[in-house]
Amino acid sequence: MLGHERLQKLLITRQHRRARRGGDFLNHLDNKAVTKQCPECLTDIPAEARRCAACTAELVPDSEKPR
Repeated sequence: MLGHERLQKLLITRQHRRARRGGDFLNHLDNKAVTKQCPECLTDIPAEARRCAACTAELVPDSEKPR
């Protein structure tokens, strides 16, 4: 094969492999939630937020809640 034909075949093969295994570039993430809902006003807020920007309700992380 010529150089450009080999390169073309390589790129097509890579694309095919990625498509077969669901090659979304975000698959490497832990599927952690990016947002959550405020329990008071039901607004979507960042998952790491400690206070809602809309209603200013204080959000206590699960790790800090009393048992």
